[in-house]
Amino acid sequence: MKRPVVLTAGIFTIVAVLAVTMQLLGSRSAIHRQLESALTAAFETPVTIGKLDISLLPDASLTARQIRFTHRDKSSNLNVEAVNLDVSFSQIWRGEIVISELHLQDLTGSLAGLVEYVARISKPAEGGPSLDIALRRIVASPVRLLSRDNRELGPYELVFLFGPEGGMVDVSISRLDYSAILNIVLGEPGSLIFGFTARDWQIPYGPPLLFDRVVASGIWLKDRNLLKIENLRANAYTGSMTGQVQLGWEKEWQLNGQVLLDSVDTGAVLATLGRSELSGSLGWDGAFEMRAPEPSMLLSNPELNGHLVLENGALHMGGRDNGRSGSGEALRFKKLDGRIRYKASQLELQQLQVSIPSLSARPLGPYDIKLQTNESGALLSASLVGQDDRLKLLIDSAEKGLKVKLRARNWNLPAGPPIRIDHLELDGQMAGKDHLRVDRINGGLYGGKVKGKGRLKWKNGWSLKLEGKVSGVELEPLLATFDTRALAGRFYATGKTRLSADRAGHLFKRPAIDCEFLVLNGTIYEMDLKKAAQKVSGDYVTGGETPFEHLSGRLDLQKGMLTASDLQLLSKSFEAKGNLEVDPDDNLDGIIDVGVKKFSALIGIPIGVSGTTREPRLRPTQAALAGAAAGTAVLGPGLGTVLGIKAGQAVRKLSELFKRSATDNRTK
Repeated sequence: MKRPVVLTAGIFTIVAVLAVTMQLLGSRSAIHRQLESALTAAFETPVTIGKLDISLLPDASLTARQIRFTHRDKSSNLNVEAVNLDVSFSQIWRGEIVISELHLQDLTGSLAGLVEYVARISKPAEGGPSLDIALRRIVASPVRLLSRDNRELGPYELVFLFGPEGGMVDVSISRLDYSAILNIVLGEPGSLIFGFTARDWQIPYGPPLLFDRVVASGIWLKDRNLLKIENLRANAYTGSMTGQVQLGWEKEWQLNGQVLLDSVDTGAVLATLGRSELSGSLGWDGAFEMRAPEPSMLLSNPELNGHLVLENGALHMGGRDNGRSGSGEALRFKKLDGRIRYKASQLELQQLQVSIPSLSARPLGPYDIKLQTNESGALLSASLVGQDDRLKLLIDSAEKGLKVKLRARNWNLPAGPPIRIDHLELDGQMAGKDHLRVDRINGGLYGGKVKGKGRLKWKNGWSLKLEGKVSGVELEPLLATFDTRALAGRFYATGKTRLSADRAGHLFKRPAIDCEFLVLNGTIYEMDLKKAAQKVSGDYVTGGETPFEHLSGRLDLQKGMLTASDLQLLSKSFEAKGNLEVDPDDNLDGIIDVGVKKFSALIGIPIGVSGTTREPRLRPTQAALAGAAAGTAVLGPGLGTVLGIKAGQAVRKLSELFKRSATDNRTK
C-alpha cells in the first residue's frame, strides 16, 4: 500500500509546483513592476530591471538582472557594466525585500569610487517608504582598480557581507585565481581586523617586487587612516623577511616599520628596481620610513637605519651584461659588515669592515663612509675615514667634475703586503664616469720619498698607469713586508708602472714595471760574487753576501717575468756587469761579469747565476772554465788562467753574435 501513497504524493507535489509556477509566471510582470517600484522608493533613484528570473527549487527566489540605478550608476570614479539581484520570495509577501546577493559585474575605476558606490547602494535612504530592504551580500567581479597615475590593478573579486542590522561585518578581496586573499572583519569600534595571504604576488604600487609567499595580519584604524601590520612573514628573492609595518594615509602616504631580512638576493632586487651596482646575499636588521604624496612614490626616497651584512657579493661598474652574474664585476668581496643610515639621498656606513680575499687575507676597515647623491643617483660628494683618522678620502663637486683627495699617515696599505706609509697626499679629478686623473702623488715611506702622477680607468676592465720617481727608500724593511731579504740599501728609481685586470681586486697580480734604478751603500744577500769569481772550478757557490757602494741598471717586469739589464755594481774590491732574469716561479738565470785583480790587471770573469731568489747558485760559465783549463795547460798557472778566461769570454761573445745574426735573418 505504501508505493501508491508515495506515488500519489509525488504527483500532487508536481501538480502543486506547476500550479504555483503558472501563477507566478502569470504575475511576472506585476512582480517586475512592484520590485522596481520598491527599489526606486528605497534607494531614491529610478531603478530599472532588465530581466526577472523566477526559481522555485531548491528555494523560492527571484534573480533580477541588468539592474540600473539611474543616478548612482553614473559615478565619475566608477563604471559598472551590470548589476544583478538575488531576492528571497518569502519575504516579499510580508513587505520585506531581502537581497541575498547583489552582483556587480565588470567594475572599473578607483578604489575610492568603489567604496563610495558600495556605501550608497548598501544604505537605503532614511525616512523613506515603509518597505524594508535587507542586504546580505555584495559580490563584485571582475574588478579592475585604477591608480591615480591611471595604472590598472587586478582583476579582483570583492565580497562584502552585512549583518542583521545592515552594517558591513566582513570584506574579502582576492585575485580571481585566489593567489592573493585579503579578509577584513569588524573589530573594536572604529577598527577592522585583517589577514592577508598571497603566493607569487607582486606589489601593486611602485616597482614590480615579486614575493613567493606572504602572510600578514593586523588592524586597520579607520578614523586614523592607519594600517598596522603586526605580524609579517614573507619569502622573496631566495630569502625571507619578518617584521612589523605601519601604513598611514591621513595627510600623506607613510610607510614605516622594523624588519629582519635573511639571505635576500640583492642583485635580483636591484635588477627589479632598474639598478645593477651591487650583488650578494643580504642580511638586514633595522628600521625604515617612507613618505610620499602617492603610494607609487613611497620607494623613491626611503629612510633606513640598521645593521647590514652582505656576503659573497660584488660591486659592478657600468652594469651587468644581460643580467649575467659575474659580468661587469669591479670588485668581489666575501663579506661586508656594518651599520647603515640612508636619508635624503645621503648614505652613511659606520664601522664598515670588508673582506676581500683577492686584496688581503685580513678584513679591511673599519671605515666610516658618507655618500651624497642627487635625485637621479649621480654622486655629488663622498668621504671615507679610516680608524684613528689615519686615512681620509674626500670627493667633492668641482666645475669640471669631481675632485678627489686622499690623505694618509702612519698607515699600512690594505691590499697586498702591509707596506707602511709614513704620509701620503694624492690629488685628482674625475674625468668622466669611468676615468680618474691623478694629478699629484706625494708620499713618504721607509725613510724615502715618492712623487708622481697617473690615471685610473674602469671601463671594460680596470687599468692603472703611474709614472714618477722614488728617492732614498730603505729596501731591507720594505722587502721584509714581502717576506724576503734579497737586497739592502737606499733605493732610487724613475719610471712607469702599468696595472690592468678585469676586477679591481686583481690589479696587483701582474704589474708591469719599466724603470731605471740605483741602490747606494747596500748589500746583496745570499750571493757572494767575489768568492764565485775567485773560485775557478765547477763547484757552485751558495750563501754569503755582496756589499757594494753602487748598484744600477734597468728593471722590466712583464707578465711576471723580471729582467734586470745593464747591471753595474761597484764595490771597494771589485766591479761587476751583466744581466739577470727572474721568472714567475722565482727561478734565476743570468750572466754577470765580475772584474777581479789578476797581475795588476782587472779581468772580467763571467759568472753564471741560477737557482732561485731564496737560494742563488753561482759559478763561472762553462766557457770561462774551459778557457781557464786550456790556458793553464798551454801557459801554465797564473797567466794561462787569465788569458784562457779572456779567450773563453771572447768565444762566448762571438757565439752570441752569431745567434743574434741568425735570428735577425729569420725574421727578415
